[in-house]
Amino acid sequence: RPWRRTAWLALLAAVAVRLVTFTVLPLELVIAVATGVTVGAAVLAVFGVPDRRMGPDEIAEALRRAGVQAESVWPTGTAKGARPFAAVTEDGRRLFIKVQGSDQRDADLLYRAYRAVRLRNVGDTRPAASLFQAVEHEALVGVMAERAGVDVPSVDRVIRAGDTALLVMEWVEDITLELLPKEQISDDLLVRLWTEVDRLHRVRIAHRSLRAANVMVTGAGQVRIVDFSFSELAATGRQMDLDVAELLASLATLVGEDRAVTAAVKVLGIAAVAAAVPLLQPLALSAATRRAVK
Repeated sequence: RPWRRTAWLALLAAVAVRLVTFTVLPLELVIAVATGVTVGAAVLAVFGVPDRRMGPDEIAEALRRAGVQAESVWPTGTAKGARPFAAVTEDGRRLFIKVQGSDQRDADLLYRAYRAVRLRNVGDTRPAASLFQAVEHEALVGVMAERAGVDVPSVDRVIRAGDTALLVMEWVEDITLELLPKEQISDDLLVRLWTEVDRLHRVRIAHRSLRAANVMVTGAGQVRIVDFSFSELAATGRQMDLDVAELLASLATLVGEDRAVTAAVKVLGIAAVAAAVPLLQPLALSAATRRAVK
């Protein structure tokens, strides 16, 4: 990254000199830079880049330095916007670790820029000033949601390890609602889910990615809302209406429109559900929900 910054600064200096001396037209500079970026991206796509991300051993060491005596750490699959790991401590406690590095930060900024260009009045706030502040915000929303009585995984701590941030939470043995067999999705479970959403909205927290993949169901039928990476505190009514629209559409693909709406109305009331109706449109929903609806 330091070399990349140096190269970009040198390039910008060359561009400024060319413009000041009138040796090249601005459009020619734009074309030249765009061509260079495209060729560079193609080279990286073909030959790859060195993987400098933290591995399980480095994560375990970071946990120990932060006071968490981890005996073992291992990856638990893939997740959007972060790298998930699990850990077991010396006292037998199991933890979930959400690891975010510079790559995830760049992807988040690119995604927000894409939404800003494509959509108007989407309700997104400005991104955090740094990766660590973004992780701190996610941890804060999780703590505030738990304080409000929402069933969410407890946040243990946030750890800084170089240019990587670790969000450490309790481990929950569960399955996502998206993967739960449809015959096990009862009306009572749907009502419990909407009750958690109502508690979240009563304290003005908007999840901003409230779909079945971000709802966990334990073996005892307990519902937990996870992944507050895109959430907002002091949310507007429109942002909370977007939550309702997203979850309605996502649930409708699993249990049908009637059951999804009936459970929502039973908890939120007719007015709250009606306010989300204008947002039941493709551009207001996440890409994953749009694919499921299709």
